[in-house]
Amino acid sequence: MRYIAGQAYYTVSEVAEAVGVSAQTVRVWERLGKVHARRSRGGHRLFDESSLQAARQNAAQRQPKPQPTGTADPLAEWELTATGARLRALREAAGLTQKQLSEKINVSRSLLSAVERGETGVSMTVFSKIADALDLPMSELAPPTLVSQVVVTSDQRPRTALGNGVVWEELASAGHTMAPAIMYAAAGASSGGSILNSRETWFMVLNGTLHLAVASVGEAELVLTNGDSLMMKAGQMYSWRNADDIQASVLVVERQHPGK
Repeated sequence: MRYIAGQAYYTVSEVAEAVGVSAQTVRVWERLGKVHARRSRGGHRLFDESSLQAARQNAAQRQPKPQPTGTADPLAEWELTATGARLRALREAAGLTQKQLSEKINVSRSLLSAVERGETGVSMTVFSKIADALDLPMSELAPPTLVSQVVVTSDQRPRTALGNGVVWEELASAGHTMAPAIMYAAAGASSGGSILNSRETWFMVLNGTLHLAVASVGEAELVLTNGDSLMMKAGQMYSWRNADDIQASVLVVERQHPGK
């Protein structure tokens, strides 16, 4: 905390720690006008007490839930922006440029740039390719939770907004050998192409219907409805689609490390 003309101000890191989010999330909120900051002489963001309270409110509301009617969950602009910011941070942490990552996942650099800016979402196929290229399970692309957190309540689940009406919601904190999540797929949504399953994964449909095409079982689609489950081996190619007129909810459990 620092004082300017007797007024207390907080840095980005102090606000993030106080409300339990990442510093990048606070920057995203400021860019979207959800919190306001002044700049120090050195160009650093400074937040007053009212901005800190606004950040607390944003943190309390940052886990919007799918609509109970089964209709498509709208992709909020700030969710896409936050998802893009996380992808950019992970790419930079891996030491990859946008050009290098776009070549690895076989998409245009302009598309990857638009995703990182929060201007668009990506299909499940591209999302999976990004995770593989960064050598991470898809759960690592979600907002961070406390590694030591044992219980994750329903209002704490980190969410990642994808394209085409797909939302990925984490059910556990990081640091475990399994990564459980719920995938919400709007009516008509699909994987956007084939996905290489790099980790052993278990699927169970909680609500709705999921059509799965798995290369190892031939051309016929597998149709999973409420309560149906499927174990997918590592190395299998698959795609999925929601052909129904209601949202599908699918429990997905990934192994964190291939071969273990």
